[in-house]
Amino acid sequence: MAERLLGNDPEYWIRSRMNSRHSGGTAFDEAAVREYVRCFSDPAAISASCSDYRAAATLDLALDNADFDAGRRVVCPLLALWGEASFVGRTYDVLVGLARLRHRRAWPGAAE
Repeated sequence: MAERLLGNDPEYWIRSRMNSRHSGGTAFDEAAVREYVRCFSDPAAISASCSDYRAAATLDLALDNADFDAGRRVVCPLLALWGEASFVGRTYDVLVGLARLRHRRAWPGAAE
């Protein structure tokens, strides 16, 4: 159903999600919005995006927890970015969460 809703009018969907109400009160750059519209005009991109959301809401968390419990971790460099006015920035105390993770030394080979 989600694929049909998004695919019916991708531009409307993108613009309704990327308005100032959904972006911390500031508008997205118009060039960025056009690029999202271009990408989401491809049914394969819509399908992949919907599949990613479905996985995040179902099996991803269980798999991530199993990896953590088994001591497996991502070993490549990671750069995580979010905007101060974004949903993540407004909703979570991300720095406190990162500090907690940094001090959990249960992972083998955890970097100091």
